[in-house]
Amino acid sequence: MAVVGLETTQIDTAPEMSVPAAEPTMHFGETVTQSVAPSTPDTPAATPPVKAQPAPTAEPG
Repeated sequence: MAVVGLETTQIDTAPEMSVPAAEPTMHFGETVTQSVAPSTPDTPAATPPVKAQPAPTAEPG
C-alpha cells in the first residue's frame, strides 16, 4: 500500500507541477492581451514604417 501511496503522490505531483506552470502561462497570456489593446493604436502607426521600407529599397534599385 505504501507503494501505491508513493505512486499516487507522483501522479498528484505531476498535475500540480503542470498547474503552476499553466498559471504563469495564463498570466503571460493576460499580459499579451493587455499589450494587444495598446498595440491596436500602434499597429496603424507601424503601417507607415512598413511603407517607408519599400522607398529605401527603390533607391538602391
